[in-house]
Amino acid sequence: MDIKMKMRLCSVVASVAIMTVAGGVSAKEGDGMVVTKLSQLFAVEQNGTLAPNMDAECKAKYSDLAGKNMTVKYQTLPKEGIVKVVAMFMGTPVQLFPMGIAGEYDFTSDQLPKNLKSMGIMRETFELDKNLRNPVASVMTALDASYNCMLSNIPPSKA
Repeated sequence: MDIKMKMRLCSVVASVAIMTVAGGVSAKEGDGMVVTKLSQLFAVEQNGTLAPNMDAECKAKYSDLAGKNMTVKYQTLPKEGIVKVVAMFMGTPVQLFPMGIAGEYDFTSDQLPKNLKSMGIMRETFELDKNLRNPVASVMTALDASYNCMLSNIPPSKA
């Protein structure tokens, strides 16, 4: 799924108390933890289109966040049809919720704590493939009225 679609889906995610796995993706029951280094910092337009002409501005504003780790803990409970996900970035835990994409393990934040918002952080996302591998973690930050910045563990060409 391209970044445009993910950002659109993120904007319509409703808050729920328990994360359900959309489309009944089956996984082994258990706990997991993934640590990803958010070393990629790049600009995107409001609609999610890459904006390499604004990358320098993102780097100037958010270089202190680049290279930080995001730790994600998850628990799969296939019999109950739920996955519980909590992301930790900059020492702050954030509950993540399913994006509602059938057959996918894609999660996003709904509300962020004030300390993350004060840093310009707008959203955290996390995804795993169907085998609970190949993690993709991202943090979206505000740049200006037309652009956002993305911190990710994958390069923008794969985002």
